Amino acid sequence: MGGDGESHQSPQRSGKLPSSATTSLCEIKFNRKDVNAMNVLMCRRLVAALYQVKADVNVEDDRQKRKRQGLPDFVPDQFTVLYGIKSIAITKINEFLYGVREHRTRKNAQAAVEPEPLLHVFWRATHHGVPHAERMEPSEFDIYIDLLGAVAKTVGEEHTLKMPGIGAFYNLLGTMAEIQLPVFVLENACKKAFGGTHTELDVRLRKDTAAAAKEFVKAAKDYAKKAPEKGPPSCPSYKPTVLGREGLDSRGVLPLESFLALGVADAAKQRLKDSRELQAITNQWLKGAGGDVFSAFAEMLQATHAWGSHDACTCTCTYIYIYIYTRLGLTQCMHLPMCMHPPMCNHASPHVHASPHVHAFNAVSH
Repeated sequence: MGGDGESHQSPQRSGKLPSSATTSLCEIKFNRKDVNAMNVLMCRRLVAALYQVKADVNVEDDRQKRKRQGLPDFVPDQFTVLYGIKSIAITKINEFLYGVREHRTRKNAQAAVEPEPLLHVFWRATHHGVPHAERMEPSEFDIYIDLLGAVAKTVGEEHTLKMPGIGAFYNLLGTMAEIQLPVFVLENACKKAFGGTHTELDVRLRKDTAAAAKEFVKAAKDYAKKAPEKGPPSCPSYKPTVLGREGLDSRGVLPLESFLALGVADAAKQRLKDSRELQAITNQWLKGAGGDVFSAFAEMLQATHAWGSHDACTCTCTYIYIYIYTRLGLTQCMHLPMCMHPPMCNHASPHVHASPHVHAFNAVSH
């Protein structure tokens, strides 16, 4: 997806932006003069709507144990569904992707260029017209959209926030509001996303969220002391919006985009930790097999045969992961989709793994 044509210089980096991209609906040529790029508000509205549908579709795919559709294909498919007539869908997706690309950055209160909170992540995740080095990995986007869905569900259920349902949250997301959420809401979202599947990641993210909120509140107070008549700086045209009454959580609030970025970063750290644990375990097997990779792998399969009572895909993914590690090493394993990283308890969800299985595998290695 996202085939590249000739390129021109990116205003954001020294790298080059592809001048074209191939989608399942049409080819997008970014050097056309007859395409009117959507404005930033319309782009945000469409992105929020696409995210709501994607989060719901992912939940159903996971329930049915189906492979999730990648965002690069999901977006043009949704434009076909939304507009019905192919020619109109092609016109609209051109205007939309031109707009996303144009508005993926913004100028902050200090007039410095920074990523637009909603559109920049979407731009990187679609891969359409995005340099390879800047593309978001599908496993990273799965974490992002799962957390966003968990936040939406938590906000819709939390009566103290006075948000009438999940749809209202996504509607707000699609405006120029910069949503800030109390820490307890974000902690509940963590539990929804990871609490039942990866306790260690849940604890890590909740801890980092509380720390980030503390720093955010401190920075706002420090700025208020310097310029009490102005309040914290905000980007032109954007409106900081705190959900819930002031002081609802004594630990403060955190912007939604900061929380989602923390989630993606913490999931990567957790994956690295799990991979290193497997590295140490595999080294034990290799040592016992005299360094013979195939013998070590065969012995591991035999020793873990008892895992057959668990989800069959759990065992298969674990075996494949161990094999790739023993043949190619930790670096290659780290580039596998999150769903291939053991220890797993459900293949359908890309962030689902449970650390106790690492310890179980470690136990049979002795």
